[in-house]
Amino acid sequence: MSKKKKKRVSGGGSAASVMASEPRPAAKARRSWLVGLLVVGVLAAIAAPLVFQEETTQTAGISQTPTRYRFKVVRKIPHDPQAYTQGLLVHEGHFYESTGLNGQSSVRRLDPDSGSVLLRRDLDARYFGEGLHFYRGVLMQLTWRAGELLIYDSASLEPLRSYRYQGEGWGLTGSGDQLFRTDGTSRLHVHDAGDFSLLRSVTVRQGGREVGGLNELEWIDGRVWANVYGTNRVVIIDPEKGDVTGSINFSGLLERQDRHGREDVLNGIAHDKATGRIFVTGKRYAFIYEVELEPLSSEG
Repeated sequence: MSKKKKKRVSGGGSAASVMASEPRPAAKARRSWLVGLLVVGVLAAIAAPLVFQEETTQTAGISQTPTRYRFKVVRKIPHDPQAYTQGLLVHEGHFYESTGLNGQSSVRRLDPDSGSVLLRRDLDARYFGEGLHFYRGVLMQLTWRAGELLIYDSASLEPLRSYRYQGEGWGLTGSGDQLFRTDGTSRLHVHDAGDFSLLRSVTVRQGGREVGGLNELEWIDGRVWANVYGTNRVVIIDPEKGDVTGSINFSGLLERQDRHGREDVLNGIAHDKATGRIFVTGKRYAFIYEVELEPLSSEG
């Protein structure tokens, strides 16, 4: 708050002599002014604790810490160890996967038990495939730097059309007619599912700090789940406010016998809405893991 300078009163007389020389009506008005000022001060002092209490309550809500979860692997499903996984989802009992790298990118349908590739569509070498989402009978696949959203018939994987967008494409998920895209920063970009026009963007934060490296996405029970690139961490995000409400550390997911030496980072979250099951995998992982989660505590 800026401070105002006090005005100095000119003249050599004291305050007492000035007041004594004033006519009675003026002195009366000054007394009324002083009384009014005193009343305002008393009322302000009474109200101050109430205002402070309200501000304290609001601050406490902001500082609420995310819930941590522990995980347990309940099933391992074989996965192509050459697949550079960029997006994973479950639709009508099958896995659908987007893979990346120029010249190796594809969109695939996988058997839910054996993990074998049932149907595959390779992308043109100029595209680096990224996040994947199912919407009203079509599959939507982001591209990393080409600025194109590729649309396929979900049954045949035949290309249908594409939409342009600004910036990079990393992860993609959605709820209803709203789609959420990441670009490797701390921003969630919200798009219209009809034409992929940008509606708004929200910054993801935890404890007031931005959470960068947001990558592959999945919509689960009203929240956006996101891989944090280069880590074993998945964060659970309030899509309206951008607050991180939960966190899972998947360190230890890959056991020694599951490794083949060419694995890259954790990347890939899928939720089977019909059963509630959750699956995770990574780039060139030999397995897709079905996991169960249990709340652990709150993290500071």
